[in-house]
Amino acid sequence: MTTTTTTTTTTAAPCVDQLSDCPKNVAQCNVDSYRVFMTKNCPKTCDRCGVTPTPCVDANNLCTQWAAQGFCQNSFYTTAQKQANCRATCGYC
Repeated sequence: MTTTTTTTTTTAAPCVDQLSDCPKNVAQCNVDSYRVFMTKNCPKTCDRCGVTPTPCVDANNLCTQWAAQGFCQNSFYTTAQKQANCRATCGYC
């Protein structure tokens, strides 16, 4: 009996910034409204190599209705609340 073993080597993509102005915008790495953009386009500058950006989806199925009632523009709700619940509808992607 002969046993064959196959080994597959996967090389991770190099961690590089996609935009040339990432270093000058490093302060945006931790701003909620830019977090996904910066993680995707400036992973090296933001020290997020290997991190998958948060998908651009709403967590609540009532977002369309809430947006029509002013949820996205209402200053009573924090940006974090808007992003956590209605990221796509409120335009945080």
